[in-house]
Parts: sequence; C-alpha cells; structure tokens
Amino acid sequence: MRTPDLAIDATVDNGYISLGFHDSAGGELHYARIVSVDQIKTHQRTLNEDLNAFKRQIGSDLTVESLQTAASALENLARRGETLFYDLFVTDHEALVFCERAQSAVIRSGGIPFIQVTGRPETFLPIECLPLLGGAYDAPIQNVPELIAAARRFVGFGGIVQWVPDTTLDQERCLRGAPRLPVMFLRHAGLEGANDEWMDLHSREEVDADGPWPQPQSPPDDMVPEVARFIWDPARGTDGTPRNAPTEVLHFSCHCRTEGSDANAHSLYLAHNGSTERSVSLGDLKHRIFRLAAKERDPVAGSSRPLVFLNACESAALEVNATNSFPNFFMGLRAKGFIGTHAPIPDATATAFARHFYDELVKQGAPVALAIYRARMHLLEENQNPLGLLYTAYVDPELKMENGA
Repeated sequence: MRTPDLAIDATVDNGYISLGFHDSAGGELHYARIVSVDQIKTHQRTLNEDLNAFKRQIGSDLTVESLQTAASALENLARRGETLFYDLFVTDHEALVFCERAQSAVIRSGGIPFIQVTGRPETFLPIECLPLLGGAYDAPIQNVPELIAAARRFVGFGGIVQWVPDTTLDQERCLRGAPRLPVMFLRHAGLEGANDEWMDLHSREEVDADGPWPQPQSPPDDMVPEVARFIWDPARGTDGTPRNAPTEVLHFSCHCRTEGSDANAHSLYLAHNGSTERSVSLGDLKHRIFRLAAKERDPVAGSSRPLVFLNACESAALEVNATNSFPNFFMGLRAKGFIGTHAPIPDATATAFARHFYDELVKQGAPVALAIYRARMHLLEENQNPLGLLYTAYVDPELKMENGA
C-alpha cells in the first residue's frame, strides 16, 4: 500500500480520543493530543451545521453562476474549520506549527498527496472539509483558477483521503469483471437524479448494469429482505437469478436519513415510483443479515463484498459513539470500500459527481480514491461547484478495475 504523506490516528479509550499526527514521508511531524469524546461531539455538531450552511449557500443548481458565491461559501467554511481545529490544540502556536508541517508534507509529495485517517469514522471530524493545507486566501477571487487555488486549502481538494477503520480489514484491491464492471443499482424512482444515474450507467459499454431496483411492476411491500440478500450474496441479481459475474459495485441512489443518536434507526428510502417509498433501516438490515449468516454459509467467505457507493444525503454522517453507522456496517461485512457524503447533496450535483466518478473509474482506469478526487475537481473546474468536498471514502487507495491503467 502507498505510504501516506500525512497520517492521522484517532482512537477512543475510556471516553477520550487520542489524536496523533504523523508525517510519514518526511518524518518531521509528530504530535499527540488527548481530547474528550464530548469535545469532539460538540465540534462534530457544529461542523455538521456549517456543512449544511455551506450547501445552502451553494444552492441546488449544478452550476454556480456566481464565482463570488462559490468563493464566499469556501471562505465561510474555511473560517469555521480553522476555528474548530485550533480548539483541538492547547495553543494557537501548536495549531500553526501543525498546519505548516502538514503543508510541507503536501509539498514534498511531489504530486497529489495521500492523507490517511485511522480510527472509527465517528471519532473525528470530516477531514476532507478542514482547511489544513494552506494559509488564508485573502485576495479577491477573479477567475476559476484562483477559485481552485483557494479550494486546495481543504484536504478534500488538496489530496486523496482514505478513512481506515481501527479494526484491520483485509480488503481486496481489485474490482473484477473486466471488460465490463458488474454494478447493481438500487434507487428511489422519485428522484430525477436517480433515473439519470441509471440511464448513464446502463448506457456505458464498460458497465454491466443490473437494475434498476425496485421495478415498477413488482415492488415488494417490505424491501428489507431483498436489500439484505443483495448485500449478503453478490452473485445474485435483482431478478433473483445468478449474475454472469458477481456484483462489484453496489450503487444506491436514494434518500438517506440519519437524524438521532440511535444509528439503528438510520434509514435508506427506496421507491419504485415518485409517491410510494419504503424505508430500509440499518437495524433491520443487521437483523436480516444475522438471520442469513445463521442459516447459510457466507457466499464470499475468504473474499470481499462489493464496493458500496451510497449516493444519498448524509450517508456518512459522523456522530461520536454511533458505532453502527452505514460505513461501519458495510466495512464490517468486508466491503471493498464505502463512498458516502457528510451532508445532503442536491440531486443534480450528486448525478454529475457519479457520472464523473464512473468516467474516471471505468474509462480512464483510475483507482477509486483518485476517481473520487478527480470527480470533485471536475465539479469545481466545470461548474464552479465545490460540493464534491462533501464526499468521503473508506477505500484502499489502490483499489481499481482489474484492467485499470
């Protein structure tokens, strides 16, 4: 595995979180900080509010017509992120020293830096959304190149980010099925973007798209058993018969609600039309998976389950002690990775991000983590839209299609 240019460890012990920062490339940055779970929880809630305000300022249109709107939204988020990060350190001097050394690590990388965060995703802040890689950008932004330069202060625009669970998992680094990537598509048909995402996937020669599910003619009243079966057995298609090749990417385009501290109540909402949706809660999924595991041999024993792309609002929302979150659930089932969002994403933006992601993954042969980074940059460069910053990934940076370049 590629050595990270900047590594952050966040581990919980007896109500406290130990934060360690390491410059693995140059060996110059070594800093440890102990903070309480309550302190991190307070910061998470504040930053989640800031991310929602950031999204509202950008708006729901794919293209941000005003350059100054995008610039202002980034600057507002940067100010809040700087304040929150300072609070994690004993003094402002320590925070400044850390940021200076983090910037040096990025410069030394000689390309797109690799930044790794180890620990449960709920034990730290959304690292992609923190402005740790550059100083203040005070000059008025006049054009898109200057907007991009200002955006690179944020970790998500400045590097490739990998979240790693604190429980070591043996993840595969290959998406099989060449020359066509097997993708299963689950949707909320009431979302225009979900239908657009399906049409894009279905039209790709490089993708063997199974779906969309649920179908209008035979929607189940209870969708939990079917969704659990899709997760449990990648060889099974949406019609119940074996696929030509097992699913390698399980793509959800739907609503996701993660309100409240009980993660088992967090739910996906799928629909076969625009008016009749069904909930699939995390707790119900775990119950069904447990029943399947009790009576069947694991169909992927010794291997991995598909990469999960949950292109839904708040699919990776962070909450300290919410150890049953969607990322933890899928990674605990040995998924090849998980892609989600830290805050609600407008329909058109989510669709465009998915299109750019698959362009990079199946056309260019880019690794998944690099495809996510490039998709963020496409939105920023082509649409002046910085909301790609809200996407996050728990995936080996070397995971790619088996015929990837």
